Amino acid sequence: MELSAASSHDRPPQVQLHAAELIKFRDERRTLVFTLAGGEKLEGAVRWFDDSAIHIVLSDRNELTVFKHSILYYQAA
Repeated sequence: MELSAASSHDRPPQVQLHAAELIKFRDERRTLVFTLAGGEKLEGAVRWFDDSAIHIVLSDRNELTVFKHSILYYQAA
């Protein structure tokens, strides 16, 4: 008897811990302050993100996509 590689008992892929936090903030539409490498600060909510970028809805309703490598850190507002 052969078993197929994909069975109904396979676990779904795990969410990376750093992505789990962004998913939570995105779903809660929480306002975050992003500090960029150049010292600029952006305040807004996460609309979407992928492996290389975060799309932010700013407090003035403008939208901006920022590459993750240009973000030093972010924190809840």
